[in-house]
Amino acid sequence: TPEEVVRQKVLQYLLTFTKVPKDMIQVEMLLSKYEIESKRRADIIVEKFDKQANLFSPLAVIECKAPDIMIGDEAINQALDYADMLLAEYVFITNGETLIASKFDAALNRYIDIQTIPVYEDMLSGKADELRREEIKQRFAFDELNENKDFYRGYEFNPNTPVHLLPFITNLWECFLDV
Repeated sequence: TPEEVVRQKVLQYLLTFTKVPKDMIQVEMLLSKYEIESKRRADIIVEKFDKQANLFSPLAVIECKAPDIMIGDEAINQALDYADMLLAEYVFITNGETLIASKFDAALNRYIDIQTIPVYEDMLSGKADELRREEIKQRFAFDELNENKDFYRGYEFNPNTPVHLLPFITNLWECFLDV
């Protein structure tokens, strides 16, 4: 199936690039293996081993969707639900084209978006590169526009705006503010 193709590619990625040991990967695993009363299955679970407790436990949950399936709230909620039940620190959802990656931040008591799937050793250490989002600019009140006109320069128009239109737009903006 298309979903299985995505799952196989993710497994190869985990083994090759993130260096997850083969014996730390569970595929189509029933959540009941982890003493959760459920007949549900996670597509992929990456485990860690606690030597003191002599116990394997979930480190990451990966939910795979077919390439033609948009990753929406339903898929995200499903993966987060699995991760919460399993107490997994990382959650990844992919359709082979898009990846949503998150890590649980205990201090914030919520998941934070991260850039990609970290290498296994980094996951074991709780490391991940947080996904930085560009800060949304706040709108100014009308009477503040003139004193803040430089704040908006270069941002109010699409970067693909034809160059020959920019002088017109700039002049129009300046005329508007000089009124």
